[in-house]
Amino acid sequence: MAIMKYWIAVLLTIISLPVFSQTGNDTIPSISKTSPIQVSISIDDLNALKSENDSLKSLLSIVNEKYQTLQVTSEKDKSKLSKLEIDVNHLKSDTTRLYIAQRETDKRLVNIASNFLYIPYEAYSIEKIAIPAFKAIVNDRLRNEHHIKYELLCNYRKDIENILLFIEYADNELQRPFVKNANDIQLQFQNKPFYRSYQNYPEWSDTYLGGKISLIEKQLKEFDGNQHKVDFTVLKDELNKCLKTIEAL
Repeated sequence: MAIMKYWIAVLLTIISLPVFSQTGNDTIPSISKTSPIQVSISIDDLNALKSENDSLKSLLSIVNEKYQTLQVTSEKDKSKLSKLEIDVNHLKSDTTRLYIAQRETDKRLVNIASNFLYIPYEAYSIEKIAIPAFKAIVNDRLRNEHHIKYELLCNYRKDIENILLFIEYADNELQRPFVKNANDIQLQFQNKPFYRSYQNYPEWSDTYLGGKISLIEKQLKEFDGNQHKVDFTVLKDELNKCLKTIEAL
């Protein structure tokens, strides 16, 4: 590159000075008023220098064309990038709306499922609506917060069956002679899994089965073997009627 610059400088000197003579070497006298300086260059070197200069001009032209092309491409890329950013922002906005809608849907699913705990057991409603509704909840935090409701729904039928077994047992035990209280029976009742499960739910006494549990416990507390005896006849009929809905599944 240094040689190229040197020859360009020489070429400019040649162009600015008149040719003195042409022999094997051209001798160009200096026009300086000081002591003369002579610069010699061969015709072949001059032609080579011109050729190289033409090549550089051609290369510069090619580079300029590429630069222009890159500028156009860059503008197109900027346009694509701008469109992509717009699409990403739209996607973020849609995702936010979807998240809000899903959260509201999850809350409704919790309410739908929970409501069935407050009405008498009906097999189809529990097995085909309430439990599937709870399973459809997407939000893990919401599902965990209301997991006790899900457990109560899943155990609804089994809890009824176990309550029926217990009141049948309690009824038999409390009809025995000389039984003056139901303290032992009540303690057994409070240790039952269904009793403990409902106690873990803050609104347990407002649920359908929670109300029946309260009713049983009230009768056990009041039992004295004399004036206050237990009578689970109505309760048995009602709970058996609930279980009969299983036949419709």
